[in-house]
Amino acid sequence: MPSAIPYRSQKVRQTIILNVCWPVTQYFGIKKEARLARFGEQGYSMLCFAVSGAWGYRIMAQLPTWWYNTSEFWIEYPHWEMILQLKAYYLLQAAYWCHQLLVMALRLEKPPKDYAELIAHHFVTVWLVGWSYLINLTCIGNAVYMSMDIPDTFLAFSMLLNYMRFERAKIVAVIVFCGIWTYFRHYLNIVMLWSVWNEFELMTETSKRWDPAAGVWLTW
Repeated sequence: MPSAIPYRSQKVRQTIILNVCWPVTQYFGIKKEARLARFGEQGYSMLCFAVSGAWGYRIMAQLPTWWYNTSEFWIEYPHWEMILQLKAYYLLQAAYWCHQLLVMALRLEKPPKDYAELIAHHFVTVWLVGWSYLINLTCIGNAVYMSMDIPDTFLAFSMLLNYMRFERAKIVAVIVFCGIWTYFRHYLNIVMLWSVWNEFELMTETSKRWDPAAGVWLTW
């Protein structure tokens, strides 16, 4: 049964590429095999990141951490209880990145030039997803996901415009993407790092201990 999970995920991926992305390539006259493959990959990525980013936004709106209210990362720690949507969101993120790691590690697709770097990236990502879930840092995990998924959506969209040869739209999209990337990937991540360094003391003293049975894992 475990082997069926990556197979099903890969089947969903191929269904989206063949039935959604490739008809678009035919309309725009994209015929080279390498471009077809890249367009399919970027189209699939854009859809995944767009859905994930929108879902993460909706979930954060229901949490006290809404729009990077970083003090709430720590005030109620451990975040032992999770709303149903956050738990489903976290598990699907874990499934997505496990799938990406398996696809890369098993060479189910042609390895890119930066194969070793991507393997390392996916491995670290899976570790971070699992560890943050285990130690009840899911609120900050939701914030990190959003800071990654939303700009990745615009990156994939910009690349699709390039393949479709929309020159002016591509330039506008790249400019917008650079602004979004700077805000989410740099500014908001600096805000979160600042919170880790400066707001940790907002946790109650009873939470600053190593007690897995009580859901607390942070001792410093």
